[in-house]
This record gives sequence, structure tokens and C-alpha cells, in this order.
Amino acid sequence: MICAKLCRYFRNEPEEMVRATIPYCLAFISDNTPVDTMFFEELLNSDDAEIVKLAAGNTLAYVAGENMPEYALSILVRLWENTKLVDRLAKHSDPMETIHYKKLLDFLTPLSDRQIANIIPSIWQELDEYYHDLDATELAFGDLFRKKEKLPSGTTIHDFTDSQQLVLKLIADDTSTGQESCYRYTLESIGISSPVHRKDESSARENLMRFLNGEILERRSSRGG
Repeated sequence: MICAKLCRYFRNEPEEMVRATIPYCLAFISDNTPVDTMFFEELLNSDDAEIVKLAAGNTLAYVAGENMPEYALSILVRLWENTKLVDRLAKHSDPMETIHYKKLLDFLTPLSDRQIANIIPSIWQELDEYYHDLDATELAFGDLFRKKEKLPSGTTIHDFTDSQQLVLKLIADDTSTGQESCYRYTLESIGISSPVHRKDESSARENLMRFLNGEILERRSSRGG
């Protein structure tokens, strides 16, 4: 009943920022009640404001997850490429983040790894200059990143999923000034830190490049420190 009323309210609402909020309301309701994904698909195919379509695309990703249609994902990827649009929706979503503990990227976590790999390049160029690697890494690595679980010795780049490999390559390719501390934090959080048996203090990027080129991850013993 509430979903039906929200959809009717949406169609009569003239303010685009209110219309951009309603899809998120339906997303939160979907945690406990089935929500018809056609509502979001129709919005993506409409001539509504781009910010409304971005909200609808994010919500569709959250509700449909791996079942999100390919054409809808393509539209969402394009919308995420619009820097001003993403920034505007992120700022508008701040109160919802406080109440529901969901950031803009959290709505994408139900997607499959392949779908996440598809959208990460768009996400990477839009997020904050100093913290986008952390956000994208959390999206790709999930529980491994959040729980800071260390990878076992013998791990290679081929043990990672497509989205995880993509994020690590994007970090390695990013030469922005001031990123070194972010690289080090990210790599240590997922267990890719300075290789064992190296006495030189190589940069985090150089360590990552060696790993991307096939170096096996090793672990120091407790005796070795």
C-alpha cells in the first residue's frame, strides 16, 4: 500500500529533488517488502531529469542486484560519468546516509562482480581525489576490506576477481600527488604490503606493480616482525 502511494505521489510531484528521493524510499522499503523493479526501469527510459534517473538506477541496482538488465546497467554507467550530477545527488543524499547508514556506493553492492567491474571506471573518476580508491576498493573487496582480513601467503593477482584486479590496476595507474598514503592504507588493509625479504623501502605503488606483474604475496613470521 505504501509503495503504491509513493509511486502515485511521484507522478504528481513537480520538484525533481523530491522525485529523486522517492526511489530511495522504495529501496529502504525493499529490505522488508517486495518492490516492483519496473518502476525504476520505466524511470531510466523516461525523459525525466538526469538526477532522478541516477537515483532510479542506483535503486534498481540495489533492488534487482545481479538481475539488473544490461541496458539499465549501461544507462547507470553513463549517469555515473557525470561529475556534477553524482556530486549533486551525493550531497542531496546526506540526510538519508545519516538515517539509513547507506552511502551512494552502498546501493551498488548487490550487483555481481562483473557488473561492479563494469561501473568502477565511472565511479573512479567521479569520487573525491584523495579517497576514491578507498571507496572503490570497499565496493570491490567487500568484507575482505571492511574486516581487514589479511590474504594468505602464496596469493597472486590471479586469485582476485575481475573488479578487484581492476581496482588494483587503477590504483597503480594513478599518479596523483598526495596519493601515496592512501595507497599504503588500502594495500595494507587488504594484505598487499611491502614484500618479505626486501630491505629497500620501496613505495606502495612499486610494491603493487610487482604484485600485478606476478609476484607472490608472502608473510613475515612472528619472529621476523
